[in-house]
Amino acid sequence: MSYIFHLTNTHSQPVNIGQEFFNTVTLTNISGQDVDISGFTITDKLPNNVIVDVDSIIVTDGNANYDPINNLIKWLLPKEHLAPGNRQVLTFGVIPNVNEHIINTVILEDQNGLTLITTRDIIPQSDITISKITPLSVKVGNQFTYSISVTNNGPNTAKGVVVTDKLSDSISFVSANPSQGSISCISNELAKSSERNLGTTVTWDVGTLGTNQTANLSIIVTANKAGIISNTATVTSDSNPTTANNISTTFIEILSPQSISKPELISAIPSLIDVGIVIAASPMVVQVGQQIVYTITASNIGNNTANNIIVTDILPSKVTFNAVSSSTGNVSFTMIDKAQLTWTIPSLASGTSAFLVINVTANYATVITNTATCTLKDNQNPLNKISSITVMVNPKTQVH
Repeated sequence: MSYIFHLTNTHSQPVNIGQEFFNTVTLTNISGQDVDISGFTITDKLPNNVIVDVDSIIVTDGNANYDPINNLIKWLLPKEHLAPGNRQVLTFGVIPNVNEHIINTVILEDQNGLTLITTRDIIPQSDITISKITPLSVKVGNQFTYSISVTNNGPNTAKGVVVTDKLSDSISFVSANPSQGSISCISNELAKSSERNLGTTVTWDVGTLGTNQTANLSIIVTANKAGIISNTATVTSDSNPTTANNISTTFIEILSPQSISKPELISAIPSLIDVGIVIAASPMVVQVGQQIVYTITASNIGNNTANNIIVTDILPSKVTFNAVSSSTGNVSFTMIDKAQLTWTIPSLASGTSAFLVINVTANYATVITNTATCTLKDNQNPLNKISSITVMVNPKTQVH
């Protein structure tokens, strides 16, 4: 006879300080036969860095009680047999009050003293972006600098931020100077001593970045071989769900000592068309009848102007559209089965962003997900063209 239970976080979007998200503990019978769950107890021990929303505790059956002294929920399951494939579910809301990992441990004890334990590590999340600047051209034998910046757009402190930059074999590494954190380099140890600094991988352990904080790194290299080379830097962190803005690529033309840089040579640098979108919502938890503000950001992270960008947002059926405004371009509204907004951006220069703000009203108590999509001609990165956000809508508070 066997059974399994698991803990899931039903809030699919980032966990933010002061914003409620929901956990679900599920006991599922996968034994193929009825299981007597009389005497089963499930205990969910919560860390001190979260506040339990006692009024939100719901169970399919049985009796769940909250212990405020030990910050735990104890769930005594009903005296019944659980049929194959059936389950018992506990749902409750918690509010993080400190920007730390949330270690949630659930313990199941049956009538025979058997104990099962599952642990989930929930991380308050943040949005890390990376950008890189380099000169357009340099002659063989000269040094130049890759300037890298990483920024935490919040809403929480970012931890474990790491930048990786694999340098081209056409340049040799000289030095790296970070504004914070530490640098490690892996060179080509198999090459002869004069070439070991070619193709170096630079790893920048940035560490922790506060909300709206930026850290900078200067990598000094020497140009060794003529040609057009690309360089890509990537950033990762412990809590970064938005990956569309975690890569930055630049191109530089390395000229032979005798050559003169010409506009037609510079134009040989590949043109990258890459516009990414991110949708956000405020607030993330509302009551029926309250308003939600969606903000869609379209950012040109390519190295050339993008034209005729179209962003589409088919609004969830559980909301009512109120108003929309944009920083540029035109917005059209159509209503067939659902409300649809089409935002047309004529052009977006490299390194710039445009914004669309949508105001809606929540009509039903449920979890609603809003997804925006972006299309444009000659797009060379399909990975960042869809963005979704989920908002929890609670029943309207009754005033007695």
